[in-house]
Amino acid sequence: MATNGVAPNYLVLSVLGNDHPGMLEDISETCLQCGCNILDTRAMIAGSEFTANFLLAGNWSAIAKMEAALPTLEQRLGLTTMVRRTHERPKDSQAISYTVQILAQDKPGIVHHAASFFTAQGINMTNMDAETYLDQHTFTRMFSLTMVLEVPSACHIGQLRERFLLFCDEQNLDAILEPLRV
Repeated sequence: MATNGVAPNYLVLSVLGNDHPGMLEDISETCLQCGCNILDTRAMIAGSEFTANFLLAGNWSAIAKMEAALPTLEQRLGLTTMVRRTHERPKDSQAISYTVQILAQDKPGIVHHAASFFTAQGINMTNMDAETYLDQHTFTRMFSLTMVLEVPSACHIGQLRERFLLFCDEQNLDAILEPLRV
């Protein structure tokens, strides 16, 4: 994204606060009033808390206005915020995006073991979504994990898939590793 031919500035904003209707509207309105564009966001209710991460872009003035507006927003909405200036992430044109979906009976350590497996393979995770739920038929607590990976082009996919399936068998996980479909 370019703003009047000038490369934009980026800000990562993380928020946490007691959930109530309108949280996302209030935060996004502040972004808009400051002149920031929301490029990416992940928001959810965790317990009774609203939590969200935003990647904002704008010229230096918009980013500075957003940073200056945060104390008022925190006080008005009862939020805790963290911000960090960042830059656009360089794209690895040689990497191939893959998605992993894991489904298993819930137990501690699934995220850690999956992250450790891919880290040991030299593979970066770019996105992760995990949740637990009760199976409608057995009322067993289940765990669902979806990850998006950047697999280096030098990685032999067949060998990676084989190692991953062995890992899943050892951990008693049902899983799929396939190219990301957009």
